[in-house]
Amino acid sequence: MIKIKKWFIKLFKKKYSYNICDDFQENVSKNTICLIGYESNFDFLEMKCPCGCNELIKLSLVEFDKPHWKVKFFNDRISVSPSIWRNKGCKSHFFVKNSKIIWVKNKSHFSLKGLINKFFRGI
Repeated sequence: MIKIKKWFIKLFKKKYSYNICDDFQENVSKNTICLIGYESNFDFLEMKCPCGCNELIKLSLVEFDKPHWKVKFFNDRISVSPSIWRNKGCKSHFFVKNSKIIWVKNKSHFSLKGLINKFFRGI
């Protein structure tokens, strides 16, 4: 039972990296956040949903858009605020803090299909 618990913790605690891109990407790698814009003036953030459903999440970083998110950097780590809450599909709700996913526990934070896919890809 302890091994299963450790496996789940590793599964959902992978570190994310970020790339700076000129435009939206067709294929965003898992565990990667794409920042769209130039230098430190980013307009959008793009990432695959961390639950495993592989849906592409696109968020506005433009201050005048509603809703919009903010990114902060510390060394090679990235944080995104406020939380990211998908209102359709898998309904994932999570934070990106110091390049790690922090799940909000009051709602289901992964899809069963995504979890099964992650499990069987590792075999």
